[in-house]
Amino acid sequence: FNDMAADIVLTTMPRLRTLHIDSAITFMGKHFTNDQLKTYIDRLLVACPVLEDLKLVHGAQHISNAERKNGKTMEPFPHPGGSLLNLPRTLTSLNLRDMVLLPEHFDELPLLASLTLINCGEEA
Repeated sequence: FNDMAADIVLTTMPRLRTLHIDSAITFMGKHFTNDQLKTYIDRLLVACPVLEDLKLVHGAQHISNAERKNGKTMEPFPHPGGSLLNLPRTLTSLNLRDMVLLPEHFDELPLLASLTLINCGEEA
């Protein structure tokens, strides 16, 4: 997805109620940019309009010990822009991890029974 952000096409899943993505990036992949994460979430939400349970883990870039010794650091996590404002009203459980979330990302959340935020920044 990192290199094909504009080209990805998702099949519409009009009855899908539960979607768990345990890592949006590959083990050796780079972090999404802010625009890529927004596009990814927007397309997921269009493809799955009646989700009730969404778990979305961006994932963390792997850095080997050798790379660390050479000064490489992990890229910052992206933020989803306004894509969370498009969450379906059917959603009751939201679990997000490894992305930067700000208070304005939650201005219009659906009524949730469960909200879990892990590694989503200090303001989440």
